[in-house]
Amino acid sequence: IESARLVTHLSAWQIDKGEKNTYFASIAKALAADVANKAATDAVQIFGGNGFNSEYPVEKLMRDAKIYQVKII
Repeated sequence: IESARLVTHLSAWQIDKGEKNTYFASIAKALAADVANKAATDAVQIFGGNGFNSEYPVEKLMRDAKIYQVKII
């Protein structure tokens, strides 16, 4: 989580300086999506079978995390 935060701050810092930052912005997006997916997966594991039940917010967090995760092959 801290590495995603650091890269996000670095990307924002470059924007503030007026520099081109597409490289670090892309890294920040990919890293944050991976971290969110890992955290959501861990939450579902903790909740067990209820993690897939729509009565709990964990199920929506998992769906949202998967949406933002983009892999380049």
